[in-house]
Amino acid sequence: MRGRMPRRSSIEAVNGCQRMDFLYQLCIAPLEALMGAVLDGAFALTGSWGQSLVLLSLAVNILLLPLYHLAESWQEAERAIQLRMAAKKEEIRAVYRGREADMLLRALYRLHGYSPFMALRAGAGLLIQVPFFLAAYHLLNTSPVFAGQSFCGIADLSLPDGLLSCAGMTFNLLPLLMTGVNLISSAIYAARLSRGERLRLYALAAVFLLLLYASSAALLVYWTCNNIFSAGKNLAYGRLLPFAPEKKSACPAFVPPRPPRFLDCAFGLAGLGLFALVPAWARDAAGPGTVQLLLAGAAAALAAAFILRCLYLRHRPDRMESALPLFLALLGGAVLLCLWQVAPLKRIATFDGWFFYRCRAVIVALAAAWICGREPLCLLFARLGLFCERTIPERAVPGFYLSGLGLAAILVFWHTPADLYASDPEVFPQTLSSLLAGTTLRACVFLGGAACVLRLAPARLRPFLAGAALWIGLAAFAFVFPAAGNYGLMDGFILQEPALLSSRLGPLADAAVALSALALLRLCLLRNKGPVLAGLLQGAGLALLCLGAYALREAPPVEERTRGEGALPAYTDSLLGFSRHGLNTVVLMFDMFTGGHLERILAEEPELARRLDGFVWFPDTVSAGPATLLSLPSLLGGEEYVPAAVNKRRPASLLEDMHRAFAVLPEIFIARGAAVSLADVDELRPSLFRRASPLAGRAEVVGKSFVNDFVPYWRREMGLASLRPENLAPFLVAVGVFRAAPWTIRRHIYNNGAWMNTTSTEYNPTEGPLALVRLLPEISNAEGRGDTFKYIASQLTHFPWQIDPATCLPGPERTLTRLPDGAIAEHLAAERCALRGVAAWADWMKEAGVYDNTQWIVVSDHDAGDNTLGPEFDDLRRLPFTWRPHALLLLKSRQSRGPLRRDEAPMSTADVPALICRENGPCPGIPETDPGPGRVRAHSIGSGGLRRHGEDRFNIITFRVNGSMFRRDNWRREEP
Repeated sequence: MRGRMPRRSSIEAVNGCQRMDFLYQLCIAPLEALMGAVLDGAFALTGSWGQSLVLLSLAVNILLLPLYHLAESWQEAERAIQLRMAAKKEEIRAVYRGREADMLLRALYRLHGYSPFMALRAGAGLLIQVPFFLAAYHLLNTSPVFAGQSFCGIADLSLPDGLLSCAGMTFNLLPLLMTGVNLISSAIYAARLSRGERLRLYALAAVFLLLLYASSAALLVYWTCNNIFSAGKNLAYGRLLPFAPEKKSACPAFVPPRPPRFLDCAFGLAGLGLFALVPAWARDAAGPGTVQLLLAGAAAALAAAFILRCLYLRHRPDRMESALPLFLALLGGAVLLCLWQVAPLKRIATFDGWFFYRCRAVIVALAAAWICGREPLCLLFARLGLFCERTIPERAVPGFYLSGLGLAAILVFWHTPADLYASDPEVFPQTLSSLLAGTTLRACVFLGGAACVLRLAPARLRPFLAGAALWIGLAAFAFVFPAAGNYGLMDGFILQEPALLSSRLGPLADAAVALSALALLRLCLLRNKGPVLAGLLQGAGLALLCLGAYALREAPPVEERTRGEGALPAYTDSLLGFSRHGLNTVVLMFDMFTGGHLERILAEEPELARRLDGFVWFPDTVSAGPATLLSLPSLLGGEEYVPAAVNKRRPASLLEDMHRAFAVLPEIFIARGAAVSLADVDELRPSLFRRASPLAGRAEVVGKSFVNDFVPYWRREMGLASLRPENLAPFLVAVGVFRAAPWTIRRHIYNNGAWMNTTSTEYNPTEGPLALVRLLPEISNAEGRGDTFKYIASQLTHFPWQIDPATCLPGPERTLTRLPDGAIAEHLAAERCALRGVAAWADWMKEAGVYDNTQWIVVSDHDAGDNTLGPEFDDLRRLPFTWRPHALLLLKSRQSRGPLRRDEAPMSTADVPALICRENGPCPGIPETDPGPGRVRAHSIGSGGLRRHGEDRFNIITFRVNGSMFRRDNWRREEP
């Protein structure tokens, strides 16, 4: 089936599923998560799932009361207008017909301020219930937690109740009870409705009876309680708010009394006290519940203070100038709290202690600054407010405000996440639609909150907020593009070059960006070019959306990975299938394995030397480059594809030349009738691979998805609980905030790879590669026919390392411990576990009868920067690019046996194709190497990102190593 285009109907079905997934993740999934959290909390409180359903229904109805009240007010207003127009409408319809009647009705509507679209608001109450009903249906109807749970005579909440029986047949009572309560509630509510509206309500009750009759008892209990609470609400509305024509109130508008001046201090002290309690309780090892409660209380107090202060300022605009700094301080505190609360509340207990103490230090510093500088700050903000009020027209305030914050939202929630996803989509366990839904939901919350802030702010403050929004948009754009900063590639969640986060240039860069944006904004406003600036920001936002969409469209396609829970992927038998009678060739590439560490590992665990039966170790092996991008092409294609040789050849396209390198060995083996499998070839794109060599395109290619494809099966075999797919939408948003934020706070956002605590300890980047290595003896087979060639890459030895050295199981946390000789203890543990996996696989091969007819090469692309080369190489370590030259190279020839041997011949990772061809016959285009003592090898340092190189060449610095790599005098820099 490879190469055949899918039918149009299947493509449309996939696109339809993606659209539905997007809508579900955007509209239903957040409600479902919220309801699930309430349900779990209710169960923790009551210990009964039935009672938890009742409490869930009560909580949802209380939450919806304001929305119901708003919908009711809309409906009452629409009915009042209809009542006032009723007599005149009857008169018009009785006298006039056709076009004249339509014209008169439209005039009547204009006279009463009525639009036919207002009739749609009559269904607002029902529309409010729809997303909650869908969320409840998805959460409760098939949830396994209700299996076997009884409640009020119901034997099993996960099944229909079956409480009625007649003539040997069972009937469900709960749907009938639900419908009865629904009819009573409708009758109470319909007392003030027209006959047609009453009929619609009764028909809706019948529809719910048909839809939910066969549903689980849990869902019926929840929805019956909903109807009971709805009946109570309708009764209360009928008693307390009887329908009556609209009347004008004779009461004057309420003006709150002037509060005492100490109210400002009370707000500040209350927030300061709450935040001061949090680190004290954390230091005393208080339980997670206490810490969560205190932090939640602080958040609630801050939000309440902010809302009350906004309401107060709306009624007392004369106090706006003196209260402006406090208003902005409360607003800033709320924003910062929201940023730190991107992660779920359950992870608060895992925050490091520095978070609490730093929060307290910042709060104390702000309070001290407020006490000492209240008057200057008031004067400064008053002048800024007056400047914005003079230069920003009132009618332009909403446009300016949304232009600035809209651009910031696009940068944070769409452009950066799209760019990051498109760079490597296969590392994301979620679908693109669900990720976009998650980021879009957060963008909607951000923009909605911003709109509420503008709405609640005093009238005189709004121009200042509009100017501040424009300044934020300009500064965010500058931080994302001109002042982005180079932090290297991202491995998992870890930046490779985070040194810039602690650079002293941070405050200078922040000041330059802030002052430049402020100067540009002031110049535009003084020259009445504010609308032009807002239009430019809107155009930039639209262009960034288009660029993000284009990046997503051009991203490599992600393989479909749907299969049963805990099942092995479909490609397992072919990828790990060996032949007893043919010739097997295996290249196992451990990314970032430092070659010099092997001697230390063997000294600590000498049994490995015996188990690596027939292997030869080449300690003097130079990597072609310090990154997989620079080393991998030559590892599969030979010396012709080392970076220096590629630059001399200057191909038309660097990316296409890399794919020709990837196709060299597969093409040779496929031409000889061998079965070829490639797993996790970095930067390989199947379409370009098939274009580079149609013959090699017949190879089985498994993308990066295979890194985690074996985790469910391995966890089941180990008796570990299944992990839910990590939700990476908060992580993408955190990276967006990181890029748009000032330099001085980026290290707090990054937080050593925690990214505002959006990455949980449940996600262990080592677990996927470890699962594969541990499973190799169990899932491999010897049922292959003919010759085989396999290239398998493993990230087990790649940073970040999170593995227990004693058990070779995933470790509880990520650490990095430097040993006196410069090696990293966690890296050594990962390398040791990798070699144990190789030895176990070798034992299986012997038992399966495929060891002697298998040529096996274990190689790495480069080291991890913790090589054992002496201090005389420190000048190379200080080069602008990472210097990682010491690679691993182990070779087991066919029919080779005996303890691990050592060969001091000078080798290169680019020798792998030549070593393979030495045993499999001559290969066209791959010359035989001469590993003599005077051999010259190339090592080119450069960036690991393809975008940082040219279209037809690598941006590199090349060194020639003449003889042993362990002597500094043998390294010579090649002039460009």
